[in-house]
Amino acid sequence: VETRLVLEDDSVAPGAGVVARSGVIGIGASSLRMLHRLRDARDGRLLAQFFQAGGNFDLAARVAAPWPQEFRDRAESLRFSGA
Repeated sequence: VETRLVLEDDSVAPGAGVVARSGVIGIGASSLRMLHRLRDARDGRLLAQFFQAGGNFDLAARVAAPWPQEFRDRAESLRFSGA
């Protein structure tokens, strides 16, 4: 499990509009990586990025477990397209 927050620009005024976009940037047999981006609603300026990585774990067997195909298909449909 990993998380990372990068504040790109902190000059946004309180109450300003923010647009959030999230998506999958990678999926492995038992791992998943996601990216969340916050942009200023007025000019599209990147304000922050949040990266998350995690995995599927079988608690009983205490080993990494592959994602079910239905989950993998859904994650692929949410792949981050950039911008």
